[in-house]
Amino acid sequence: MLLSSGKAVLCDWGLAKRYRKGSYITTSKGSIHYSAPELLAHSPFEGPEADVWSLGVVLYAMLTNRLPWVERTAAAMRERIVCPPTFYGTDVS
Repeated sequence: MLLSSGKAVLCDWGLAKRYRKGSYITTSKGSIHYSAPELLAHSPFEGPEADVWSLGVVLYAMLTNRLPWVERTAAAMRERIVCPPTFYGTDVS
């Protein structure tokens, strides 16, 4: 979405939720591939930080033409995101 100020904003209104600064969110929706670790650990989280994580996944996918994690099951995907390896590959420098 492009704001009247010319600023580009990435959004998905189907998964949008109201957020007030200083408040914590305790529910989450959306694709596990883009979910921040705190969402997958079922911990209360602040919206902007989780959004930055998701944006990072989008940027990674745009740069490498693949998602950072590919696992066969949702449980394995959660484990990989919550406890990531220290090496992500040679395609990103």
